[in-house]
Amino acid sequence: MKFLEGSFGTHKPFYSWVLRKNDWNIGACLLRINDETRFLMHIIIDPEFRRRGLVRALLCHSLYSLLRVNPSINKVELAVTMLNPARLLYESLGFKILNDSSTYVWEKKVVE
Repeated sequence: MKFLEGSFGTHKPFYSWVLRKNDWNIGACLLRINDETRFLMHIIIDPEFRRRGLVRALLCHSLYSLLRVNPSINKVELAVTMLNPARLLYESLGFKILNDSSTYVWEKKVVE
């Protein structure tokens, strides 16, 4: 599948978990896997359900489930800015700071 073959190597399918309440999706966690790197791409909770420990529960469940599927995994990476308060959650779960890389953004310039 062409989508799985990019300039950063051949990727296995994404692993994802969805947190549901009744018939409503209230959160999701998406991890990307390639031969060497496991990367937490996105974790999100519906704003109505934030500040209830659900991100922590979803992330712990996702990592545990990923390890059950592939017990040889020994590292998962993620990117978060130093100003993002979510980094405190990641640190509390044992994630370590790898470097102080910058976040880059491209913005379209409006010409008047």
